[in-house]
Amino acid sequence: MGGQAELNERRSLEVGARQRSAGQQLPVNFLRTFAVTQAFAPVLAKNGGGAIANLNSVASFVSFPILASYSASKAATHSLTQVTRAMLRRQNTQVFGAYAGPIDTKMLFTRERTQRARR
Repeated sequence: MGGQAELNERRSLEVGARQRSAGQQLPVNFLRTFAVTQAFAPVLAKNGGGAIANLNSVASFVSFPILASYSASKAATHSLTQVTRAMLRRQNTQVFGAYAGPIDTKMLFTRERTQRARR
């Protein structure tokens, strides 16, 4: 029975870590993008229009189980890009989404190191 309790405790810790990750991903990838867009849209309108470029990810379209919260937050940012494009069209503001693949960042380094440790 001790092994089962240990397994349950480990799973509980993993689920908690995933929830914390989701709690960090959504504010960074979605809410901050939304806030910045809302802040600059009136400035761009006042100046006759302009352009906004949102850095999204291929994870906006393809969900990666190991990056579930990241993929979900980037999908939300993709939706935000689409709706913002429609909303700001009248003020002559173009909205672009850049959909990058893996970028050499701390997140990628940490993920690779974790995967190597599991082998």
